[in-house]
Amino acid sequence: DFTEIKPKVTAPPTEPCDIVAARDGIIISAATSAGTPLVKAGDVVRAGDVLVSGKLEIGNEESGIKYEYVHAQSEIWAKTFYNFSFDVPLLYEERAYTGRKSSGYVLTIVDKDIKLSKAPVPFTKNEKITDVKRLSFGKNYPLPFYLTKTTFKEFTNIPVERSVEQAMKIGAETVSERIFREFGFAAVVSAQDISYEEKEKAVSVNARITLIERIGDERTN
Repeated sequence: DFTEIKPKVTAPPTEPCDIVAARDGIIISAATSAGTPLVKAGDVVRAGDVLVSGKLEIGNEESGIKYEYVHAQSEIWAKTFYNFSFDVPLLYEERAYTGRKSSGYVLTIVDKDIKLSKAPVPFTKNEKITDVKRLSFGKNYPLPFYLTKTTFKEFTNIPVERSVEQAMKIGAETVSERIFREFGFAAVVSAQDISYEEKEKAVSVNARITLIERIGDERTN
């Protein structure tokens, strides 16, 4: 399933840190400018694996090996995989307005509300619409008076049946919307495999999405 994208942990630039995998994936590229790279293209990594160590080995066996800890820096791209499923119902209800409505008005002078007329709500199912207008003396002299109109529009729900083809189209659109909502422009869709299964009252949508995205997070020791 899609995992919640949390803000990357950013350590102060002077504080030593490693770069770890934010999620499972297959490394595509790793360009390291500071630290010791531990992975290369083609490596399979799991969330939490250290990708670049902030531990540097300095010297040799003759002069003696020493270690220095730095703030690791690297841009790491990986292929990641997400699976999710949902149902699109074939039967649903659609809102239909009856044409009946009820309105009321409130005049606001500075901070005081004066009810000019109260809108009764005689409808079991209604949509509330509020419209606020500032009163003025001509076009160039606005007054500190506001007129609020509240309208209740009656509606009823009517049963509607969509076709399997319509449900499949909605399923594909939902997948695209969810990818954009979760990732925006932070990832590239590499592959998208969507399958559909027709049920008695719904179409089941199963999606497997392959993305190319940055997966490196900073982790202090």
